[in-house]
Amino acid sequence: MKLVRSHLSWLESESIHILREAVAEARNPVMLFSAGKDSTVMAHLALRAFYPSIATVPMAACRLDRAFRSLIDFRDDFAAKHGFELI
Repeated sequence: MKLVRSHLSWLESESIHILREAVAEARNPVMLFSAGKDSTVMAHLALRAFYPSIATVPMAACRLDRAFRSLIDFRDDFAAKHGFELI
């Protein structure tokens, strides 16, 4: 179990490094956010990468025309709670 934990820690560290590097190199960085599991994990990694700062990268809200209302509410609440700008 310890090996799994250390591998996950390494993956998290590598992801945070990539996010920091991408934001430093990009002129206008934006994260796509659909409120699905993948984009929610990426948003949490961004929060860890730039802690204690407020979220420095705006989120481009993916169009969710056919989504459940609860998913849209989750997206909006998540962005507001964590200080992300939805564009």
